[in-house]
Amino acid sequence: MWIMQAICTCLAVNYGPPSLPANFMYDLKEYYASHEKLRKLERETGGKVILSHDMEQWSKMKHVPEYYD
Repeated sequence: MWIMQAICTCLAVNYGPPSLPANFMYDLKEYYASHEKLRKLERETGGKVILSHDMEQWSKMKHVPEYYD
């Protein structure tokens, strides 16, 4: 299962753990809380967050016409 998020976390280095601040956040407390919510969702579902701008993660993923079972 893949967990799509928009801009909560962009890069693996920021998502951590531990979470590291990115240059665009408004509220650091909420930024960290959002990462914890995503990690909890990963644990509960066995899913994996797709990071919105992480080219290293993107290069390891399957793309059309490949698919996941």
